[in-house]
Amino acid sequence: MFALFLARLFERGDETAPAAPRAGNRKVVAGTEIYLGIISAQTLRQQHRGRVDAESTMHGGIPRGEDYYHLNVSLYDSANGAPITDATVAATVSDPMMGGQTKSLELMAIGDSISYGNFFRIAGPNPHTITVRVYRPGEASPVTAEFDFRP
Repeated sequence: MFALFLARLFERGDETAPAAPRAGNRKVVAGTEIYLGIISAQTLRQQHRGRVDAESTMHGGIPRGEDYYHLNVSLYDSANGAPITDATVAATVSDPMMGGQTKSLELMAIGDSISYGNFFRIAGPNPHTITVRVYRPGEASPVTAEFDFRP
């Protein structure tokens, strides 16, 4: 099964959830809880070898080649814990040597969970900064959070 990062489950103590994520993958900004999950495309290809399903075809299919990762962002209202499903979400992955790339994150439904995701090429050993921007209807400016990642 697709190794979806849903840290909300971890906080609730769900015994079937994987080990708790690093604390750096959760940010609370302006009333929005932002959880970032990252999994390599190589791992996804291995998990879906020989299968055609919603997860193997999402975002145009799992990219071939090295250095591709799936970014998954889950959003919650920090006041009531409700999932945020009406946002437009974008992410920029950058490193000081190569610059950056920005993509829209697509709304995804895996099982009962809603999140946003897309594939990015994240190459080299340098640390990368992942900037997530969440645009909510009726809000004048986006909620922005930065995360550090080293492939």
